[in-house]
Amino acid sequence: VLEAALRLLEPALSREPSHLAVAVTGRVVAGTSYPLNRDTLPGWQGFALGDALTERTGLPGTVLNDARAAAWGEYVYGSGAGAA
Repeated sequence: VLEAALRLLEPALSREPSHLAVAVTGRVVAGTSYPLNRDTLPGWQGFALGDALTERTGLPGTVLNDARAAAWGEYVYGSGAGAA
């Protein structure tokens, strides 16, 4: 699971970021992923992805629910920018 996430993050890691944020499907509690559809992300149930990313890369890692991350992106950069 961690190796797959790191492969996806490889382009971002080459730019020497100060922190990492990953959006995943399902419920996220304190950086731990609980996919609602276990067929979508097998092996991720109860996996502390944020902690694992921090341990492996030395960078602070944040894990967010994908829908919340998309909504935040729209609020900050998209059609919702400047909304109250």
